[in-house]
Amino acid sequence: MMVIKVAHNDELFINNTLLDRHYHLDENVHARMLHEVKTSADNDSSLSLIFTLAQESELSYTILITGDGNCTLDIIVEMQGPQAKATIKGAYALYNNGNVTITTVQRHTMPHTTSELRINGALCDNAQVYYQGLIHIAPIAQNSVALQENKTLLLSSAAKAVSVPSLEVLANQVHCAHGSAMASLDAESMNYLFSRGIIEKDSKRILIEGFFAQYLNEYTNFKEFCAPLIKG
Repeated sequence: MMVIKVAHNDELFINNTLLDRHYHLDENVHARMLHEVKTSADNDSSLSLIFTLAQESELSYTILITGDGNCTLDIIVEMQGPQAKATIKGAYALYNNGNVTITTVQRHTMPHTTSELRINGALCDNAQVYYQGLIHIAPIAQNSVALQENKTLLLSSAAKAVSVPSLEVLANQVHCAHGSAMASLDAESMNYLFSRGIIEKDSKRILIEGFFAQYLNEYTNFKEFCAPLIKG
């Protein structure tokens, strides 16, 4: 695995790259990364990413996964210095027979560190997602804050989501939260839009885009990201 040292503030756009990487952020470095992955039914794909953060460094990383192929994604984030902070956002929009397995680890090895991870998405047709996430707080990592969230919107009866969040907390002065949820489009909201004269396809589009907007409000092309999910 290639190690990339981030020694100064930076903003990176990673376009459909499936290369394993280890990014190390030096002290006081602030980095923002946007990563787009498009899967294909013709090829299976896998991606492993490691992020290590030194003292007072901050990472903002967003990954977007779309398509109808098989993909395995592993993300490890390790807070190695006090006051390190990581914000990880992930979104998946899968259709046809798309199948994605996502594993994440948030590892706090020093005190006064923060990690926030939200990986959410939507499935239609026969698409499937399996998510497994771990928050690990070492005994020395007092006063750490960690959040883990996984939500999936099921747009067909054949779509399937499995979510397994977990905690390993070995310190006693921390704040940790984790959770997962799966749901279909809200019937009451759909009926309200129908009552306003909005046809079914447009009603679905409004609700699907609204679901993703709360996670991808900084991503200017999120409507394009949602488009394959919106069917009549």
